[in-house]
Amino acid sequence: MKKSLLLAALLLSSAAQAETYVCTSTYGVLIVNEKSLGYDESGDTFIADIDKGLRSPTYDGTDELYSGECDKYDVLASGDGFSCTSKFGDSVKAILINIADLTFTASSLYRDNARVYSGKCVEI
Repeated sequence: MKKSLLLAALLLSSAAQAETYVCTSTYGVLIVNEKSLGYDESGDTFIADIDKGLRSPTYDGTDELYSGECDKYDVLASGDGFSCTSKFGDSVKAILINIADLTFTASSLYRDNARVYSGKCVEI
């Protein structure tokens, strides 16, 4: 009886674990008023959590709280994907993660500014 309870507890705890990805940009660009400034946005970190939403850097360099929603979906020819969208004040952010090769693209829109990123993720 004790063994079956322990096994059930282990199965339930592993099933309850959230999918979380930490993604770091290897390339990024800032676009202001329809002009690319070529600003290096590499090294920015995004955290996507299926239960908590998206956490990403803010324009003043601080981290925001989790916001928005994340979903899994099927990507044509490349396996499963993971996406999050977030609206935080005047900012709209989105990230798309290819789970097969753990790459991502992300965008962050704030008034007349847009930041676009790409890079690699790790699942934690």
